[in-house]
Amino acid sequence: MKGSRLLTTPHVAAEIKRSLVAGDIEFADCLITELFGHVINATGTPPHGQLDEPRPTGSGQYDVLLATGFAYALELRGLPAERWMREAPALSPEWL
Repeated sequence: MKGSRLLTTPHVAAEIKRSLVAGDIEFADCLITELFGHVINATGTPPHGQLDEPRPTGSGQYDVLLATGFAYALELRGLPAERWMREAPALSPEWL
């Protein structure tokens, strides 16, 4: 996933879904962490489409992690969260 290609939430969610189906949880965690880092370390507003609402990953826990993690990353930068992030349920305590 490294390189100059724009990482988007829809693309990462699809990759997470493929990883979870294959049983590769470590890769799914790496993907989501990498995108969090891109959002936190970016400058300016996120490029159009980067934080579009993704399709479900097949795991409600990962769906909530995507939403709450990105809401937090944007908050750290003083930017508003997208509607889909604000409307996500709370992350369960075992995922904190």
